[in-house]
Amino acid sequence: MTFEDYVLNAERYYKENRQHLRRGQAYMNCLCEANRDLYHAIPWDIDPFHEDKFLYQFLLHVKSRWDLYSIHLK
Repeated sequence: MTFEDYVLNAERYYKENRQHLRRGQAYMNCLCEANRDLYHAIPWDIDPFHEDKFLYQFLLHVKSRWDLYSIHLK
């Protein structure tokens, strides 16, 4: 899975569940499924699960580390 695939999946998941999930929660849930090691490495101060305002910084962080954390997933 590429980073772009992850974002598409997270947006799809959010749209399907937006009545009871915020966008940040959807992105974190999908990251946990797609790349558990990277999920556990997310710094607390950019974690969007509780605050959507961190989503931009979170996505920059995830994108910059996606390949590094995805090596063992290939």
